[in-house]
Amino acid sequence: MNKKSKIQSLDLCRPPQASPGAPPPKLSRAPGEVHRQYAAAQFSNFTMGWNPANATVNEEIESSSDVMRARIRQLVRDNPHFSNGVKISSAYIVGSGIAYQSKVTDEEGNLLKKINQYIEDKYLWFLDSMDIGGRLHGYDFQDLDIRQTCEGGEFLNNRHIDRKAEMPLKYQAVESDSLAGWNQGGYGSQAKTEISQGVEYDPFTYRALKYHFTDDRGKNYSKPADQVIHGFHSLRPNQLRGISPWASGVLLADAFQQYIGSELQRKAMAARHLGIVQSPNIDRWQADLSESPKVPYPKLEGIANASMLYTNLGETVTFQTPTSDAGISDMAKLMLEMYSVATGIPYELLTHDYGTMSFSTAKIKRTDYKVELKPVIARFCRQQCEPIKRDFFRFGVLSGYLDLPGYWDNPQFYEKGVWQSPGMEPVDLMREVKATIDEIKARLRSPQEYIRSRGADPEKVLAEIAEFKEMAEDKGLTYEEAVEDISTMMQQNPAKLDEVGKK
Repeated sequence: MNKKSKIQSLDLCRPPQASPGAPPPKLSRAPGEVHRQYAAAQFSNFTMGWNPANATVNEEIESSSDVMRARIRQLVRDNPHFSNGVKISSAYIVGSGIAYQSKVTDEEGNLLKKINQYIEDKYLWFLDSMDIGGRLHGYDFQDLDIRQTCEGGEFLNNRHIDRKAEMPLKYQAVESDSLAGWNQGGYGSQAKTEISQGVEYDPFTYRALKYHFTDDRGKNYSKPADQVIHGFHSLRPNQLRGISPWASGVLLADAFQQYIGSELQRKAMAARHLGIVQSPNIDRWQADLSESPKVPYPKLEGIANASMLYTNLGETVTFQTPTSDAGISDMAKLMLEMYSVATGIPYELLTHDYGTMSFSTAKIKRTDYKVELKPVIARFCRQQCEPIKRDFFRFGVLSGYLDLPGYWDNPQFYEKGVWQSPGMEPVDLMREVKATIDEIKARLRSPQEYIRSRGADPEKVLAEIAEFKEMAEDKGLTYEEAVEDISTMMQQNPAKLDEVGKK
């Protein structure tokens, strides 16, 4: 090839030259030539069939939520570990109830005890009658909402007004299945609104405007968004509905149930079939099993609690060898550990298996679980407790149930308060209390913080201590004498431990 032809061939490989002043051309590669920079996006023999669709969060939830809710509910009904997981979640998130503590203060920051006690008493009386159906206490709503969140990923409470009641504010718990009913998809009842999974929303801001329900009788009704308490964990932006946090454990739980069921069935079959008979005369063996007294063949001869079986020549009886259980317990533990990861509940709590735990491991697991629950409890207080509290003040003042002078001029003055979530009992009372006392003495922790971590109200604890002191004085005792001035020092000397044991 001469020099000219070489230059021409090179020119064919060059991109076309743009005219002067024009923007530079965009270079593109064919799909097959794209080099993926992330290894997780590369295709190989192992990942060729792994090509999930990338849909919006609402499309994913809409296509899967109904089936997933039904499967998780079935697991909660039939799977003891899933059932226990729901009970543990409720026990550690709401316990006997997340209590409201009023913290109204004066200009100098001093608590106004009479006003606080008045608000707390009124709130407790409201919780007794907040169910429009007249069956559930306010703390029952909390427990039910946590159960709904575990099973379906969300909870719904509709607000009602009972004008005949002293406190007209009422609520009704609603299952999330009734929300995905009529008007499924499409445009909303207002201009420029859309509906997805029963939620009517603004497509530009994704703000919920109205909820569309279908009740158990098949009748449709709607409620404005400000009359519905809808709580769920937002995993992606613009999410309209919730999904169960246990979704990743559904297939695992089903496979585990099938595995355990197969093992139990195998054991039952092995227990029912003692042996296998190989005989050229099958009719004789079948006749020997008959209940007829005319069968002439010899049967079993009893020897204590054993027996001998006589057979003819050429007949063989093979006794079944018990199947091995090796690997079953290890597989079951592995599955349950994966359950624990999927539900977020420590393995020992989920299975009640504390055999291998020490103080250190128990403390670590308890601390980790406590840290994981903090955002869950905080989110539940924001989404469930706070909206109900705000309605309680507003409707309480409007109806005359609450007598709070000047409330509308400064609502925040009366609405100051904290939510007392259930605490956790210490793993080792002596060790942890002593460490806490050292922290308090070093001013690294307040007594109120420690008391709240145990799920108690500091004000009530102090009131009970004062009441106990009065009871002790009535008996002619000091407080120290009444509690015997017990030392929190841990006895590490073996001789001292022996003395304690003898006592």
